[in-house]
Amino acid sequence: MMLVLALAEVPVRLVAQSGGLAVTPLLLDTLPGGVTVYNGESVPARLRVSLQDFEQAPDGSNRFLPLGTGHSTCGGRADLGVVPDVIAPGATVSIRVDVAAGPLCWGAVMVEASKDARPGNRVAVKYFYVPRGLTRAAEIVGLATGSIGVGRGLRIAVHSRGTAPVRAFGRVEFRDDTGSVVATSDVPEFGLLPGGERQVSVAVPSQLPGGRYVVLVILDVGAEDFVAAQAVLAIPQAR
Repeated sequence: MMLVLALAEVPVRLVAQSGGLAVTPLLLDTLPGGVTVYNGESVPARLRVSLQDFEQAPDGSNRFLPLGTGHSTCGGRADLGVVPDVIAPGATVSIRVDVAAGPLCWGAVMVEASKDARPGNRVAVKYFYVPRGLTRAAEIVGLATGSIGVGRGLRIAVHSRGTAPVRAFGRVEFRDDTGSVVATSDVPEFGLLPGGERQVSVAVPSQLPGGRYVVLVILDVGAEDFVAAQAVLAIPQAR
């Protein structure tokens, strides 16, 4: 029997709000591209924009590095358009970002605005240069239950097996002993770098009664096939 699964991706407009500064998008996956900065303050804002490298930890946190020092840096291939020194109140500026042809690389556009000469809040916009011919592939290498906040949750470990960056999303199905799906949880979209690993947490629905369940995790990583794994979840009976 063939099981056909359909996952729908909801478009999201990524915007970072830092004080009166709004930056969009937060991800450039098509180059050349543009970063838009809006000054919502009533006074002019000083603008500083720079190119940096970044590395990502399994928990999704990022470490930003000077341009040219990351292991997949775009180095001298990355280029910024004209960046004004000041944004007037209520004004919007667009900054062009491009990367010259070459191998896979990635980095971040660091946008910083302040009301005076002192350092201001920073917003990072990630960008990727992905040449043709790279593959998207991943594998779920760990699935465990544990505590998340005040509730019960799943911890999913995903490892990249491909050569291209991945934007993954999906769902978790909770099935009873008859195989019926009794509850689902969404797996929020997350990024996965080539050769890297991500650990994602998903809450177990609080309405599930005590009992034994088969947990099926289904991820769309942009490949031809979905990625899936299952485990058994036992919830103690209420006393």
